[in-house]
Amino acid sequence: MQKNNKEKNTVKRKLVLEVDRLVKQKYLNLIGFAAKSGKIAYGEEDVLNGIEKGKISLTIIAKDMPEKAKNRMEKKLIHAYENLYFEISGLKEKEDIRVIIVGTKEENSSAVGKVNKPVIGIKDRNLAKGIITSILEEIDGE
Repeated sequence: MQKNNKEKNTVKRKLVLEVDRLVKQKYLNLIGFAAKSGKIAYGEEDVLNGIEKGKISLTIIAKDMPEKAKNRMEKKLIHAYENLYFEISGLKEKEDIRVIIVGTKEENSSAVGKVNKPVIGIKDRNLAKGIITSILEEIDGE
């Protein structure tokens, strides 16, 4: 009986990891599509300039961005958007989302065909909504 419970726990862990991998893969595919469509700004300065010009609908920050740089970027983004950002696990209102923290620098950069880009801006509003919606649907199990 012990072994059976242990096996069940192992299966549950594998399923959770698989769901997480699937969510991540779908997200990476979508930002890759955005890049191929020319609907992306790369790097802190380009993203901030795009926000100031009203051209960025969604900012993506890599989870592993260095803490000092992340804090600096968060302050700039909060000022630029004049509202708070949300981490992906705490999202409730799709329309309020301007910034998500998801993926690693390597994963996000690779998905858009670049190197060392911890900050990415999505220029197309519909594409940004699609990315947010797909992530939330996967998290909520819709």
